[in-house]
Amino acid sequence: MHGAEVLDGLGSAVQLLPDLNGDGRADFAVGAPQPDRFAAGYVEVHSGALGTELFRIDGPAWSGPMGDRFGAALAVLGDLDGDGLPELAVGAPEDDDAGLESGAVSIHSGADGALLQRVAGLQAGERFGAVLASVGDVNGDGLDDLLVAAPGGHLHPGAAPGRVELLSGAWIAQTVAGQPTSGPAALLDVAGPAGFGWAIGPVGDIGGDGSIDLAVGSPGAGAGGEVVLIDGGTGAELARLFSPLAGARLGEALADAGDVAGGREPELLVGAPGHGGLGRVRLVDGGVLVGLSGSVDIDSLAVLRTHDGAFAGERFGSRLASGGDLDADGIVDYVVAACDGALTQGGGRAAAYSGQSGALLFELAGSQSGELAGWSLALGGDVDGDGHGDLVVGLPRAQTWRGAAVVLSGGEATLVSDSHLLALDAGGSVGFELWGGPALAADFYVLVGSLSGTSPGTPIAGVVLPIVVDTYTLYSLAAPPEQSGFIGVLDAAGRGSATIVLPPNTPPALAGATLHYAWLAVDGAPGLPGSHASNPVPLSLSIDSCAVLDPQLDCNTNGQLDACDLLQGLELDCNDNGVPDSCELAAGTAVDADFDGLIDACQSVVFVDGDATGVADGSSWAHAYNDLSQALAAVPEFGQVWVAEGVYRPGPVGSAPETTFSLREHVGLYGGFAGGESSLAQRDSQANPTILDGDLAADDGTLGGTLIENVWSVVTAPASVDRFAVLDGFTVRRGAADESAECDPVVAMFDKCRGAGLYCLGAPTVRDCVFEDHFAAYNGGALYVAADALFVNCTVRRSVALRGGAAYVDIGAAPTFVNCRLVGNQAYEGGALFANGNPGQGPMLVSCVVHGNGAATRAGGLFVTGGQVTLAGCTVTHNSCLGPLAGVGGDFGGTWQIDGSILWGNVGLFGSSNLGGEGAQLDGSGVTIARSCVEGWSGALGGTGNIGTDPLLADPDGVDGVLGTADDDVSLLAGSPCIDAGDGPVLGLDWHDLDLDGIILESMPFDAAGNARFVDAPSAPNSGLPLLGKVPDMGALERQN
Repeated sequence: MHGAEVLDGLGSAVQLLPDLNGDGRADFAVGAPQPDRFAAGYVEVHSGALGTELFRIDGPAWSGPMGDRFGAALAVLGDLDGDGLPELAVGAPEDDDAGLESGAVSIHSGADGALLQRVAGLQAGERFGAVLASVGDVNGDGLDDLLVAAPGGHLHPGAAPGRVELLSGAWIAQTVAGQPTSGPAALLDVAGPAGFGWAIGPVGDIGGDGSIDLAVGSPGAGAGGEVVLIDGGTGAELARLFSPLAGARLGEALADAGDVAGGREPELLVGAPGHGGLGRVRLVDGGVLVGLSGSVDIDSLAVLRTHDGAFAGERFGSRLASGGDLDADGIVDYVVAACDGALTQGGGRAAAYSGQSGALLFELAGSQSGELAGWSLALGGDVDGDGHGDLVVGLPRAQTWRGAAVVLSGGEATLVSDSHLLALDAGGSVGFELWGGPALAADFYVLVGSLSGTSPGTPIAGVVLPIVVDTYTLYSLAAPPEQSGFIGVLDAAGRGSATIVLPPNTPPALAGATLHYAWLAVDGAPGLPGSHASNPVPLSLSIDSCAVLDPQLDCNTNGQLDACDLLQGLELDCNDNGVPDSCELAAGTAVDADFDGLIDACQSVVFVDGDATGVADGSSWAHAYNDLSQALAAVPEFGQVWVAEGVYRPGPVGSAPETTFSLREHVGLYGGFAGGESSLAQRDSQANPTILDGDLAADDGTLGGTLIENVWSVVTAPASVDRFAVLDGFTVRRGAADESAECDPVVAMFDKCRGAGLYCLGAPTVRDCVFEDHFAAYNGGALYVAADALFVNCTVRRSVALRGGAAYVDIGAAPTFVNCRLVGNQAYEGGALFANGNPGQGPMLVSCVVHGNGAATRAGGLFVTGGQVTLAGCTVTHNSCLGPLAGVGGDFGGTWQIDGSILWGNVGLFGSSNLGGEGAQLDGSGVTIARSCVEGWSGALGGTGNIGTDPLLADPDGVDGVLGTADDDVSLLAGSPCIDAGDGPVLGLDWHDLDLDGIILESMPFDAAGNARFVDAPSAPNSGLPLLGKVPDMGALERQN
């Protein structure tokens, strides 16, 4: 299973469930708390047999600015509403009902996900519901109870003390039934220090009073962490286990391991992921816990076995799970995860061990850096019906943080597919992975299918192949052309792969059928008896209702029906006539006079003027809203908000720091009005400055003024917004993300430490805006960009951050900056812009000025790590760095595509033999460059049309003699060798309609100063590349005749 969108974080929590749909197989739930999006989160419940979604539970409309993280924790309870099905508990630790991040837990029906009961936290910052545990019937009343942790300092040490609450199953059942309650909601409420409750679970009756007792992890307590054992009947502390080893973080993970030793009480698994730099897991004999009291060094106890991590820093033991018999030997097994704490390192791994012997059964490792395989684990029921317990593993950072969950069979031979659906008419492919482990290395295998289902299976030489052999089985054995890899030899790791590829318009005779596939491993060579059989995997065949049979029903010629485009959100239909708006505009049957891509007839206007004295309903300039936030809440979809000159703040003094102006999906926000205008074309943003100010006290720059009351991000763009969400004609200033301890990068509450001007998770269009005087403690002083946003004619200046003073571009984002100016910004790394990306992916800067920025290291101008930055017709000048590299640079495979640009006057202050030479302008590794002017150019990097002659910049430090200020002039003087020497094709056509004339099939009309582009100088040779017969100058500023 994969998350639907970037930053969903699917797999942050997983939970195996008893059979919900009556097919005899265990089912499972997966949480997607959308941790870095402005959304509430959701939970998907899936069929274990087919993998199909049974139902989805969406979190309530989020009550705070950063989302509630609904789905961050899951637990299963017995039947509480009398329908015979178990219920599902869902944690939302950043719900704000009782204060910021107070948290909440909701109980949902196992039949359809309906909300049965909801319990909120008690105080701000405690994060009630961050951890949940199924503990059975603690008080003996016949109903399951629920253990809930509010760790407080789980992510914010010191924010609130930790506590653990035992919710009564009887109270929940009685309130659901509308009956009088016979007791309190909380059977126990035990408090501890910040972080108390990081891990929780049952430990059997170690107190000897007949009730289930509890274990609570407090990994930050003492030198090396603690596990507190609590009497389930009274809440009294029974004993406290501790580690004297500094930084061990004992108690970060706990699990009831079942009765491995054959005693009266179950064993306890305890994780200490910081132990020795590797991590350690101890399996503690439950018998020695009986009667234990006081504080006890865990190493003084009888430990049945110990597992240590294999790699430095992998944090082995950061997650644990038990409760299922993977190898079908009658003894409960367990799984240990190593989730590397640095999100940019290590894919994570989950290792399954035999409960009987402690031997490694199998291991799942993340395939890409940062996937966090094993962040969540669920071990238990038999999903595939093979008699083995099965395992669900969450990888919440897979696929650009969309997240994923993998369901693994407990048997030695596992089959996994990347899809369970294949459309016959549209065609497509399905990939299979065969996992056998080292024990099956070099074994011959055969993968076969069946149309007749899985029961009772087919016995073959001592094993049962879990499909019914039929004519399709024989067909799949005949190696038909659509199959590849169905017969072969497993590799040295015991793995193999296979694929089915169906071409479009496959005959629909099998539509509606479900195939089941399984593979058989054979020892040594073909012809020998079968040795192992895998689990079955279903594949449903369908007719794709979106396939195009009539071209007239595909007006945008994208290969699928217009109706499907609208249903999937690929096209807009603002007038609900069933025709995509883009098709109506192209056909001339609708009008878009302001060229914003939306049909004018659909757009209503809401007015804002801080000085208006009317009824403040937004209906006209006379009756404009005074409060911009009210207007944003009131404007309908496809509407516009027109804002008159003045200063607007997200809230009054004393507002929460996360208060923000949040852009709306398909809504345009326009500044620069005097008040009284009747069209967008009449406004003038320079004459009528419209300011969005994050300084709630208006005291920045004054004696005694502080940043402490400034908002974290003045403007936010939620992940749901696309290019039809517009921010146009504003000055955005004085955000501060942030002055609090929550922005310590070690603590890592990063969404409150980034993008003080614009925290951008979506892909809006930002035009003619100035971002100035911002501060971010982590990434992106002014702009944090996590999607493919568009910035046109924007200036970013005087902003500061740890990385990317002007902007930080995160992994998976490819924003475009056109005619923008990044000037006078400062950062520790990447003075103007820092890009963190995947290979070949990253920001593009077209005709932009990057000037007078500074950094301590990793380039005073622009820096890329892992991804790619494209510079087309840009001017990168007079940036400085304490290290040797001042202009542009990269590491970890970061690459540069530079065309038609000027890199000059960038100075590396230390470590370079030539402070202003080629080495200070750009890092030679990973650079492709052409038709550019580079100071100290040696020719060593190759490329066509590059020069090292002085570009003759007019006045780089201006009248005031200070770089990075408003009077700096880096335009070209007459006689510059850069005139008519640039690259027309890389500047391209007017794709973003800079002149708003509705024509894009023309050359780029303006440069970064708003002057004409592609101006021919008669006295200069046309040495560059032309576009539509004209050659531009190198750099972002065209020499005017």
